[in-house]
Amino acid sequence: MKSLSFLLILFNSSFNVNDNIFKIAENESKLNCCNGQDSIKISYFEKKYNIKEEMIYCFELYFQIYDWLGVKYSYGKDSKKGIDCSHFVSNIYRKVYGININGSSSSIFDGCFKVREEDLKEGDLVFFRINKKKKISHVGIYLQNRQFVHATIDRGVIISNLDENYYKKYFITGGKPNSKTTYE
Repeated sequence: MKSLSFLLILFNSSFNVNDNIFKIAENESKLNCCNGQDSIKISYFEKKYNIKEEMIYCFELYFQIYDWLGVKYSYGKDSKKGIDCSHFVSNIYRKVYGININGSSSSIFDGCFKVREEDLKEGDLVFFRINKKKKISHVGIYLQNRQFVHATIDRGVIISNLDENYYKKYFITGGKPNSKTTYE
């Protein structure tokens, strides 16, 4: 079943490379869901963020996020003892989609196809310009219902809403990794 899904997706000419990788991860995730512990994780997102199980495309994304929630922020670090926003995004993308994206939020931004806010889909990246400089200074991962997950300086790994005044003010655009610059 898994190999048939892979072949159908791979040879469907209506998808680009980025879509194929996301679809493969989504299909694998749906096939592997949900044991008792995973059901608890999914119900957390439904109760707290109104993200319905039937609307989730990639369960593994939510399983990974659940395990990182509350981890404190630490600039330049990449572990459960502390992580920054770009390392968090890189870690999730590597584990969930098998995609290696590295560097600062600004360099990740440079390696992405841009996605308009109204076209954001689960797993897309969201970029912010929070500092006074002109370059991107923060990145997160879009979930659903205007929610996104990110590592913040004050609260560590959390889920926020794009409609919060702070994030509305600094949001720049969404993005999907560009296969030429970010895939291994």
